[in-house]
Amino acid sequence: MEEFEKVLSDFFFLVSTFCYDKAKEMLEKERVTNRLKKSFFMQLLIFCEAEKTYYNLGFLSTKTKIFVNLRKDSSLRAMYDGLRIELHRLEGLPSPSSDPVAQAIEKTVTPIANQLCHFSTARLQLIDLYEKIYNLGIGTKHIKYDDLMSQVGAITQMHVLPHPLIASIRSCITWECESLMHCLGAQCRIEEYTMMPVLMHLHTAHNRLLQWEKSIQVKESWKIGFLKSQYQPLLFQWLGRLRNHLVNKFTLYFYSTLTQQSTMQDVMSHINSKNNTDLYVKLRNLHKRTIGCTVALMFDPRGLTGWKDPGYVHPGRSVENPPDQYVVMLSHPVKITERIPGICRALDCRTAERISPEKTYFFYNSEEKCSYVLWSIEPRVSLVVSTEGKRDDKTNVAQFAEFCAHVRGTPILASLKPSK
Repeated sequence: MEEFEKVLSDFFFLVSTFCYDKAKEMLEKERVTNRLKKSFFMQLLIFCEAEKTYYNLGFLSTKTKIFVNLRKDSSLRAMYDGLRIELHRLEGLPSPSSDPVAQAIEKTVTPIANQLCHFSTARLQLIDLYEKIYNLGIGTKHIKYDDLMSQVGAITQMHVLPHPLIASIRSCITWECESLMHCLGAQCRIEEYTMMPVLMHLHTAHNRLLQWEKSIQVKESWKIGFLKSQYQPLLFQWLGRLRNHLVNKFTLYFYSTLTQQSTMQDVMSHINSKNNTDLYVKLRNLHKRTIGCTVALMFDPRGLTGWKDPGYVHPGRSVENPPDQYVVMLSHPVKITERIPGICRALDCRTAERISPEKTYFFYNSEEKCSYVLWSIEPRVSLVVSTEGKRDDKTNVAQFAEFCAHVRGTPILASLKPSK
């Protein structure tokens, strides 16, 4: 009996470390010994293939070729749904055998089947969530990240998997959900331009991904000298890219604060790191290409309860009402004091329907004789390019719009669907 439990524990461990072929081999050996009845064996086999497809972002594909002969609807959603139904059926079947060993095995299988039912339901909910994130990424509206974050939290609370034999896959889904939830949390707080909460979310997301990566490294890998082959599924890679993007966005939004609280060498060290996409440098280069322009990131704190400034505010310190005007987050050239009134007026002249990601808003101030081009990056964050005189040409507008989309992060969300 202990040997059977060890086999199940090893099987789930292999699945959690993405060793799907070895997990199938183990199932085949157990099937030969007749300790695994055919129905449960088939469900574990489907579970193994479903996990492989899921972690390789197969949930955005309508079909998967592996089980086309086993199921009429071979989508990943159908696989998990069928798995949930069959496991629920197995969970309620009494053992027909009077053999004590067979009955003991049945007593082990029943709670495992129950736990995998919850696991499959959680997977179905996560598939819905990722599909929603992808559709929002290719959409044209600002995303309500708070709602996405709440959905992830609800999934982790609803499907608790306490059985020790499936501890390995429980850890995987926990690391996945928590890293995603804290990335979404970082995005929510970035939109509010508050530095410390963003840092805490990014730090926690990094720790969860690091724990997950260490568990992956347990699996066997081949080595030739210093070369090492290590398989990381597409979903794990996507979560890492999402976290790296948020770190880069954090560096851009809080660049002024970071340069005041750390050395320029440390800031530039991060900007030049391999995971950074140089958002600050990209913005500076765009500014150079547009002759005689001023580029500014502007934040609107109005109506944001308790906001004082982007830096740390001690909890015991009284917070005044937020400023009643826009705040300059970053600008090139540095001194734009004389342009701030005009920028604020241009921002206020936008109608509600023009404050959307896909809109480029042009505004000419006849009194100042100054032209403004505006893009909405977040609901409260805008990029403003201003130039002297009336400019009818739209030079570099497409490049600025592309930059805003990159900062917004929608290409990362859209990359959930792998390119063919």
